[in-house]
Amino acid sequence: MTLEHDAVWAAHIRARLAGYDVATEVRHAPLRQTPDAPGGWYDPEGWQDLDGIELLVVDGPPQVREVESRRPVVDRLGPRLSDAAVVALDDADRPPEAALVTAWLQADPKMVRRDLPAEKGLCLLSRSARSLAVELPDPGLGIDRISGC
Repeated sequence: MTLEHDAVWAAHIRARLAGYDVATEVRHAPLRQTPDAPGGWYDPEGWQDLDGIELLVVDGPPQVREVESRRPVVDRLGPRLSDAAVVALDDADRPPEAALVTAWLQADPKMVRRDLPAEKGLCLLSRSARSLAVELPDPGLGIDRISGC
């Protein structure tokens, strides 16, 4: 399942996925302003029924709206994760996302972290180090760092 704030982009993703044998749902969830997200965060109608999330990829909302636009994910979707869930945070090397990782690790001390190389950084978080111990094709990429924080 994916949340998209832009209806046109949501339709585009649905069309692209239609050509693949993939069971996923694309939900349009417009951004709504709240006291903790003045630039907007996904409308609760798009995600409030989620529970037991196993994989959460955080790549939005766009930073152009506010510096810490992704911060609400910790409080809103964090409690909806399964015990072995993996959170993949894109752009993890940017200061707002690095602060988000720190906030998540402080909010959930059971979380462990694994950093992967990517253009702007990719951070995996999970309550289960086993969930992060994925074999990747090229061990020379420098992606073997797993550390508890």
